Amino acid sequence: MPLNIDAFTQAGLKAEELATEVWLVEDFVSAEEIKEVFDYVATVKEEAWIEHYMEHLRDRAERDFGTRDIEKLNEEGKFPITFDWADKTLPLFNFKILETINNGITGIAAYDPNLYFEGSGTLQRQYEGSDLKVHIDNHVDPHVAYAAVIYLNDDYNYGEVIFPEQGLELKPKPGSMLFFSSADTHPHGVNPPGPGPLRYVIPCFIKQKELPEGFVHAPYEVHEKYHTHKKY
Repeated sequence: MPLNIDAFTQAGLKAEELATEVWLVEDFVSAEEIKEVFDYVATVKEEAWIEHYMEHLRDRAERDFGTRDIEKLNEEGKFPITFDWADKTLPLFNFKILETINNGITGIAAYDPNLYFEGSGTLQRQYEGSDLKVHIDNHVDPHVAYAAVIYLNDDYNYGEVIFPEQGLELKPKPGSMLFFSSADTHPHGVNPPGPGPLRYVIPCFIKQKELPEGFVHAPYEVHEKYHTHKKY
């Protein structure tokens, strides 16, 4: 059954429904938890960002196709690779913020016995000019039912998350969680940040054990219908 506001209340969270199946939870994580992440980021070398993304793709390709040759799979049209995202994700381990995220989202998912959450652990960054094209989350994995994005800062310029079908353009406060459907009703993307501070979030995906009856993928070309906007 689709989630509703009661799922958040049951988990002890106060949520605002911004549109159908789009909820915002402010103060989901604390300023102290965010600071711990940024203190770590300050110590990380640039190479670490690239290594994590490509290794993650190879792991997924091996699981789904039995090969780690993602370049060949990409050429065959079986495995999309967003090469300009190769330096934008980083693994997180043993941070207090992950415990808070995992407990909160697990509590929300418990509202529907068909949902489950495997945990979070990836930091995502965007710098000047790097947009996230409009897409639908369950294209990569049809079992993805919902997404949650935890916002760590808002001092970047532009970089709004957009939901074209819902008419939303948002820049959530630090510590907020945006929780939304991953179905083809909710294409979304991120406008490219402008000059200045980078944009940092922690993305999470909530999965379903059984697919809805009659489930079909929406066209992959959704990014050609909708567009992010450079505002500078």
